[in-house]
Amino acid sequence: MGLLSRNQPPRDLPTVAVPDTRAARRDDITIGVSTFAELPSGDVLEGAVRDLSDTGAKIAGATDGLKCGDRIRIIFVVQSDQKVLYQCEIKHVNHEDRVYGVQFLTKPQTLDPEYQSVGKEPTTPAAIKQGCPRCLGVLELGYMVEHIHLAGGRESIVPSEWAPGRASRGSVSTSGKHRPPGRRRVDTYRCATCGHLEFYALEPNG
Repeated sequence: MGLLSRNQPPRDLPTVAVPDTRAARRDDITIGVSTFAELPSGDVLEGAVRDLSDTGAKIAGATDGLKCGDRIRIIFVVQSDQKVLYQCEIKHVNHEDRVYGVQFLTKPQTLDPEYQSVGKEPTTPAAIKQGCPRCLGVLELGYMVEHIHLAGGRESIVPSEWAPGRASRGSVSTSGKHRPPGRRRVDTYRCATCGHLEFYALEPNG
């Protein structure tokens, strides 16, 4: 049986029936089910299901660092209280359209609802070890959150990024095909004493 039940899809989200044209039976899937691909490098790529069968899935989202033949772990967040893990092999990647297909290598494993894909340990700036520049308090790592509201009242959390230059019309496309080059993940450190924020953009993000 696949990730989602053919007869019992989540009640609070819209479903789309997909024609059964392959040897492996497809389930009626919920378009937009969130995914988190955990790469051997420690990177975590966020995406969403676009097609699903008993043997594999097509995922739309970040493809940075993916190539055919790689084996990765993918977390499917079916509902807020249901997370499922598959060991997968990447069968095809389209970096331009930001989609990739995977074949499931293992049966689904149910995870604790509190499980989080945290990614690799970020680089810590030397200045952080000296403490808050205002009060010398301890600085703790975090990130600024941008929210994207999805169907069914769900919310996707997207960490902020930094890009060089000045933004202009057409710099970013809603299709995700034209992304600013040279992007870096923004790590935000908060002083536990006075609340001061320090921003660093050290790690390349694609």
